[in-house]
Amino acid sequence: MNEKDLQMKSEVMKRVKSVHYLRVVVRPFLVKSTLLFLSMTGVASLVSVPNVINNMFNSKIDYFTYILQAFYQTRFTVQFILVVSIILSVWWLFDVVKNFKYIRTLKLN
Repeated sequence: MNEKDLQMKSEVMKRVKSVHYLRVVVRPFLVKSTLLFLSMTGVASLVSVPNVINNMFNSKIDYFTYILQAFYQTRFTVQFILVVSIILSVWWLFDVVKNFKYIRTLKLN
């Protein structure tokens, strides 16, 4: 192959890798990010976060006990959305780490 063919092959492979990256990494990451954002918005609309933080720092008990008591004394919908948000956060963080490793191995030259 001559140099022009190699250059064209390189350009085509860059495009193929770019499309693969968009399909494999970006689309699922955006879906997970959107779900996480919606669940966090749900928590913020049902819970007064500044008041919870203020009460946590003003309480006489340790933070972990305060968070558990606050969790148990809320409505079921708030508990459910909090659990979903925590699960989505962990899932999202794993995805970020996986994508970071994938991006490091991806060579687009």
